[in-house]
Amino acid sequence: MRLKAVILENFRSYRHKTRIEFGDMTAFIGRNDAGKSTVLEALAIFFDTGVVKLDRDDANAYSGNSVVTIGCVFDVLPDELVIDVSAETTLAQEYLVNAEGCFEIHKRYDVSASRISTRVSAVANHPTVTRGNDLLHLKNSDLKARAKDLGVDNLVDDLRSNPSLRKVIWEHFKQKGELQLEE
Repeated sequence: MRLKAVILENFRSYRHKTRIEFGDMTAFIGRNDAGKSTVLEALAIFFDTGVVKLDRDDANAYSGNSVVTIGCVFDVLPDELVIDVSAETTLAQEYLVNAEGCFEIHKRYDVSASRISTRVSAVANHPTVTRGNDLLHLKNSDLKARAKDLGVDNLVDDLRSNPSLRKVIWEHFKQKGELQLEE
C-alpha cells in the first residue's frame, strides 16, 4: 500500500478538515509556523511511532472541540489479503474501500480527558441493507446462521471461511437489487 493522502481536522493549526495529497515526490514548502512539521508529526502519531505523543494542547485552540482527527488514505492496495490459510479476500471484496477505491482509515482522538481515547474507523462504501450491513462484525457461527436463514448456505464453497460466507450473502442482496452502498 502507498500513502496517497493525510486528512487532518482540529489538529493544531488545521482547524477545518484538510486533505493533503502525496505524490511520488512530495515536498512541504512554506513560512515558519505554517503547519509543515505538523503534517509529519500527525503521521508519526497516526502510525504510533512513539516519536510524537498527542496531548490535549494538540486540539485546535479556536475550535471548541476536543476531538482530533488524523486520517490516512492508501492506494496501490494488495491483490489479496490472507486472513488464514483457507481464507483469501481483498479490501474491495470486503467493502472496505472508499468511493475512489482506496483504503481510508481515520483515527479520532478525544483529548478532553487526562487519558486520551482513540476511535479507529474505516471510511468505505459499505452495504447498508439490513442483514447485510453488519457482516464484518459477525462470528463464523452467526454468518452460517445468516446464510442459512437467507437460503444461500448451499452456495458457499467453504463454510469455515468468513470471507466466502460474506461474499455469498452480499451477492444474494446484489442479485435482488438491494445491495445499496453508502459511505
